[in-house]
Amino acid sequence: MRIGVIVLNLLEAKQMSQKEFADKLNMPTTTLNGYIKRGHSPDYATLKRMASILGVSTDYLLEFDSSNALSINEHVLVNQYRKLDESQKELILSQVNLITAQNNRKS
Repeated sequence: MRIGVIVLNLLEAKQMSQKEFADKLNMPTTTLNGYIKRGHSPDYATLKRMASILGVSTDYLLEFDSSNALSINEHVLVNQYRKLDESQKELILSQVNLITAQNNRKS
């Protein structure tokens, strides 16, 4: 789904017209129409304002599923792993495989 469809659905749910929304965003309705009907992408600042006015996150507007995003600890692990030489990486991978196999036996 494009951002325009998401915005339209949210405007309908909030019973807000495109003109009202454009006014709150301090932009011409033609610019908003470009986002909604022509698939143009808003800049970061506009996206943040849109999300704030509509009461959703920017992730929601962009259809970003954060359930697949790495946690801080996972980022640390990946960054540390990248600093290792190949033999160390192989050792870490074999340890992870061993732990995973043990967990699978417990289940």
